[in-house]
Amino acid sequence: MEDLDFSGLLACYSDKGRTGFNPIMLYSVVTYANMRGVRAVDRIVDLCQRDLAFIWLAKGQKPQRDAFYDFKGKKLTGEILDELNYQFLRRLKNEGLSLFAVRKRKNRRSSSFMKNWRNAGAA
Repeated sequence: MEDLDFSGLLACYSDKGRTGFNPIMLYSVVTYANMRGVRAVDRIVDLCQRDLAFIWLAKGQKPQRDAFYDFKGKKLTGEILDELNYQFLRRLKNEGLSLFAVRKRKNRRSSSFMKNWRNAGAA
């Protein structure tokens, strides 16, 4: 994840105000949750407190519901998500890895994820 270009996502954040959770960490947690078929924010919050993989991705922090709702609803726009997913899938392909279980959902974000997965080999 460190090699991805997060400039589009980071541009949504301001230096003013209180410090929140790292958006790269939130993207990592949400992406991993989606890869495991977990979409419910309450379940993601629970996993960040109990599952070792989620605890590691969250760097020991315990983001709550409002942090994920704000991130998924306001910061992680469809355009930013498409770009990050494309970069992530391209990276997996370059490393010789693949996603074995990508679930098709009838929503904009999941279908764009699938479109990017198919197009990652074309570039």
